[in-house]
Amino acid sequence: MRKRRAGFTLIELLAVVVMTALVLSTAVGFYIQTARASERAADRGARSRRAANLLDRIAHEIEGATLLTRPKGVDALAYPWLFLAERGSGGMADHLKFQTRAHHPRDTAGAESDLLTVAYWLAPSPDGSSSQLLRWASPQLPQELDRDFPHSDGAGVQQLAEPIAGFGVRLLDDNGQWVDQWDSSTVARANQLPLAAEIQISWPPLDPGGSVQRFSRRVAIPVRPLDLEATLQAASGAQPDGDQDQTREDTACVTVGQCIERNASAFESFLAAQPERSRIEEVLDSIRDQCFADHASSLGVVVTGCE
Repeated sequence: MRKRRAGFTLIELLAVVVMTALVLSTAVGFYIQTARASERAADRGARSRRAANLLDRIAHEIEGATLLTRPKGVDALAYPWLFLAERGSGGMADHLKFQTRAHHPRDTAGAESDLLTVAYWLAPSPDGSSSQLLRWASPQLPQELDRDFPHSDGAGVQQLAEPIAGFGVRLLDDNGQWVDQWDSSTVARANQLPLAAEIQISWPPLDPGGSVQRFSRRVAIPVRPLDLEATLQAASGAQPDGDQDQTREDTACVTVGQCIERNASAFESFLAAQPERSRIEEVLDSIRDQCFADHASSLGVVVTGCE
C-alpha cells in the first residue's frame, strides 16, 4: 500500500509541476505581449505628439509666408524674393523654400527683423539607411535669386526628424487646384503665392510588415504678395497717372519730419521691420515737409502728437 501510495504521490507532484509550468508560461507570454502592446502604444503616442509639434512649426512658418512682387524692369535672376516648392513625388513637393514673417526676434530692444528665409527638405540620412527631414533658416535675404538648397551638413542646417518615411507639401492655387510645384520666379507663377498648403509627415512602421503612420495639416496663407512700389508711391503721395504730387495748402499741419522727431522710437521700430529699409527712409526723407496726416494711413505707424 505504501509503495502504491508513494507512486501516486509522485505522479501528482509531476502533474502539479507540469500545470505550474504551463500557468507560468502562459502568464509570462501574456505579460510580454502586454508589455509589447503597451510599448507600441507609447511609441505611437510619442510619434503623434512629435508629428503634431513638427506640423505646428512648419504650418506656422508657411502661414507667415511673405512675397514682395518684382518691380517692372528688374531681372528675375537678380530678385531675391521667392516661394519655391519642387522635387516631390506622389503629388507632393519635398523641397520647400520661402521668406516668412513668422520669426520672433529675441532682442526686442534691437533692430532685428521678424523676416526669415527658411527651407525644408527631405534628404538621405548620413549612413544612407533612411531619410531625414532638414530645416535651414537665415535672417538675411540673399543678394540675388537663390533656388538652391544647402548641403545636409552645411552651416545652419538642423535635423528635425530621422528616420522619417516621408515629408511633402501640396499647394492650392488661385483656380482652386492642388499642385505639387511652385516657383514664383518663373513667368507662370511670377509674383504669386499659394492660397493654402497641406503638409504631410510619415513615420516608418513600428513593426516589420506594419503600416506607415501619416499625419497631415492644412494651413491658409492669408497675406497676398506685397507691391512695394505701389506702397512707396502711396506713401510719397505720387499719383499713378503721373500727375504732380498733391500737398495740403494748409501750412499749420504737423509735418512728417516733425512727427518723426516726436516719435523717434516708434519710427525706428517701424523701419527695423522693413525688408527695404533704405528705400523707405528715402521716401520719408522726400516727404519730410509734407503733412503727416496725408500719409498716416499708408505708413501704418502708431504715433502721438501728429494730428
